[in-house]
Amino acid sequence: MNPLLKLKATHLFLLLILVTLLSEMEIFGNVIKFIGLLFYISWMYSIGSYMNSFIPEKSRPSITYFQISCLFIVLFEIFTYLTIGYISDDELFQFNGYKSYLFILFGLYSAWSMLYIFSFAARMLESVIEGKITTLNKSIKGFFCFWFFPIGIWYIQPAVHRVIENHPNNANIANK
Repeated sequence: MNPLLKLKATHLFLLLILVTLLSEMEIFGNVIKFIGLLFYISWMYSIGSYMNSFIPEKSRPSITYFQISCLFIVLFEIFTYLTIGYISDDELFQFNGYKSYLFILFGLYSAWSMLYIFSFAARMLESVIEGKITTLNKSIKGFFCFWFFPIGIWYIQPAVHRVIENHPNNANIANK
């Protein structure tokens, strides 16, 4: 099991505050922001994939697009950090070059991917809690808790702990 799932909500919250404070440094601020994003994405990935493993195989949704979305966000952020210094603001926001269109297109797809990650992780968590596959309407609370991460952590992490402690298949999954 991923160690991020074992952390208490207080510890996750303190890590978020630490990353936020350290990201204000001039020298390493962008690197620390990227590390914070990696932490956040890997936390959501851990929840989505681990909760997906609790769902019976015949009704389990595919996790492939969820994995692709997580990877795309990380790669897009790497691309942004590496190229944003090389593309001038005038060139980026004048809609006359292919770089601008690609950057806007990838930015929109990155936003879509982030919303998909929120919805998938929330659906998997709520599905395991309710014992059946839920729709986004039934998991909207989890969706917004992922979206508003510092506040939502107080709902999500205790729910993850309850699922891990109370789920009958936990021993089989944890040994894989």
